[in-house]
Amino acid sequence: MYKVLIDLVSYTLHKKMKKKEKRKKDKIEVYIMNNFLPIGTIVLLKDSTKKILIIGYLPQEGADTRVFDYSGVPFPEGLIDSKRILLFDHKQIEKICHNSLIDMEVIGVIEKVKKVKEEL
Repeated sequence: MYKVLIDLVSYTLHKKMKKKEKRKKDKIEVYIMNNFLPIGTIVLLKDSTKKILIIGYLPQEGADTRVFDYSGVPFPEGLIDSKRILLFDHKQIEKICHNSLIDMEVIGVIEKVKKVKEEL
C-alpha cells in the first residue's frame, strides 16, 4: 500500500513539474516572437532556402540611414567575407530553426536594443 501511495505522489509531482516546465517554455516562446531574437539564433528568411545565423543588432548599411533589425551570416559557413554580412528585419523571418541561449543577461541586452530602436 505504501508503495502505491509513494508511486502516486511521485507521479503527481512529476506531472506538476512537467506542466510548470511547459508554461515556462510557452512564456519564453511568446517572448521570443514579440522581441528581438538572441545572438546565435539560426533563422530561415522568407523566399530563401539558406539558413542565417544572427550575429548582431541594428546594423546600418553604409551611408544609408536605414537601420535593420539584424545582421547575419550564412549558416553553417559563417563569416567568410565582411561583404557577405546580411542585413534583415524581424518581419522577414519565416522560421526559427534554432533558438540560442536565453537567460537574464540576454534578456537585458534585448531590452536595451528595443529601447535604442524606439529612439531611432
